[in-house]
Amino acid sequence: KDVKTLESIPEWGVDMPQLDPEPDWIRLNHGYDEKKDPLELADLKKAAEFRGGKCISKKWDGDMYADIKWKCAHGHQFSAKPFTVLKAGHWCPECVPPPWMFDDEAQKNPFFAQVWYTNHDKNEHHVYTEDSVNDIAGADKDKAFKKNSAIGF
Repeated sequence: KDVKTLESIPEWGVDMPQLDPEPDWIRLNHGYDEKKDPLELADLKKAAEFRGGKCISKKWDGDMYADIKWKCAHGHQFSAKPFTVLKAGHWCPECVPPPWMFDDEAQKNPFFAQVWYTNHDKNEHHVYTEDSVNDIAGADKDKAFKKNSAIGF
């Protein structure tokens, strides 16, 4: 199935299919009540659980810009500001570098799963290595891409 799907992708310069009507927009669940003010430690714990992890700080004074302790689904412990996690969307810095195992992450992280499973199957298991970007390296230099680009290189 994967090879057939891959082979069905058109070459650069081929018009994309019409995507209208646009799919309905769905507001992401962030794992806590975004309207609540002020937040409490229990809210941070809920948000962390929704990311497959834990807020492991025992106390929090309500300062959104004070570092607290977190733990991701893979067991990495890190410090981050609640604002960085809840408002800026960052999570575990150890899970950011390659290899990227987004299928595995989506199984453990409901927050991430919301966006991953919109165009991936739950039974996929791909690992994207650091050199995975090489398959598109130079795509912007492709003559067909330049010719058909809305940017008009």
